[in-house]
Amino acid sequence: MQIERFDAEALLSAIPYPARDANKYTRGKLTVIGGSDAFPGAACLASKAGLVAGAGYVLCACAPQTVPLVQSFAPSLVVRSWEGVDAASLGLSHMDERHPQACLIGSGMAHDDAIQDELVGCLIEGCACPLVIDGGAIRAVAGRGWQDATRQRANAGCITVMTPHGGEAAALGRAAGVPLPPEDGSDEDAAAFAQRLADAYGAHILLKGPVSFIAGPQGDVVYQMDQGTPALAKAGTGDVLAGVTGALLAQAVPAPPACALAATVHAEAGRAAARDHGMISVTAEDVLEHLPQAFCAL
Repeated sequence: MQIERFDAEALLSAIPYPARDANKYTRGKLTVIGGSDAFPGAACLASKAGLVAGAGYVLCACAPQTVPLVQSFAPSLVVRSWEGVDAASLGLSHMDERHPQACLIGSGMAHDDAIQDELVGCLIEGCACPLVIDGGAIRAVAGRGWQDATRQRANAGCITVMTPHGGEAAALGRAAGVPLPPEDGSDEDAAAFAQRLADAYGAHILLKGPVSFIAGPQGDVVYQMDQGTPALAKAGTGDVLAGVTGALLAQAVPAPPACALAATVHAEAGRAAARDHGMISVTAEDVLEHLPQAFCAL
């Protein structure tokens, strides 16, 4: 296993600049499924981040009581209740190269809710487009032992990205029997752990932290992003990152550069927000507002 970095040129080439004749559908559709009654803000942040990161169309399916809040957060979002939805009804069960798309599930979902867990399982099995699994959906995968389901997606040629922080990664590791890295371990230990998770789940792993690691299933290179800032150590910033990642996948950016670009832009937005608001005062909303500046900085 090697640890490498995406250089500036590779990141720049991964930015999905729209064609002159682009429309909202050819620029990519991102479907965000998240935002429970308890955590409605996560769906707001992830969905708006998807728009800012270039997706031409963002649909958010959230808890019924959350719909008005998400609609008011960004009027350009299309918002509906998640009641009764599945991959087919959301148009996620087939691929169309003319109209690329991706799905993000889990931002602001409760991982101990049977109905929400069922929705997560339904999307893992039925979604044919690239799927980002974040937040409560990660806990559902770990808690329900759905390792086989994510591996089946890989066997079918479907792209899955999981975006765990340290605690979520530990839950995934324990569920799959993957040894956890030592608490005081090195970057090499963390990179190797990310690779083992990727192999166990058949998914691309974006292991978030002050130094983030990106590993793909059966890969021999783990990518490192070490430009993080403690300004990002606030609730909601992970939802922004998930939205950016989902938007890039929706624009047909391959998984490894999409994860690396998302993590880099997210870190730059955090640093830019800290310059304007101070390291202590940065919020997830500030990071979201600085995403355009971060993309331009590349």
